[in-house]
Amino acid sequence: MKQAVILAGGQGTRLRDRLADLPKPMIPIGGKPLLEHQVELAKRYGFSDLVFFVHYRADLIESYFGNGAKWGVDIRFIVEREPLGFVLEL
Repeated sequence: MKQAVILAGGQGTRLRDRLADLPKPMIPIGGKPLLEHQVELAKRYGFSDLVFFVHYRADLIESYFGNGAKWGVDIRFIVEREPLGFVLEL
């Protein structure tokens, strides 16, 4: 089993005038949310266990993706109480 972590907590503040309260990972591209494209790519490359780090409007993301069965993957959610960001140390 291959596991992938997907950071999906963005608010999309620079896109707010077009998104209203839609979280950035749920921006529709080609008729489906950007995050769904990522799930499909992960599945295509053999990842079956996905962990989403979510924050803004986590409820929308969780209700859309559920447990991932629709895409043939397992999805778990880690809800950040406050945006923690991502720090890369070199």
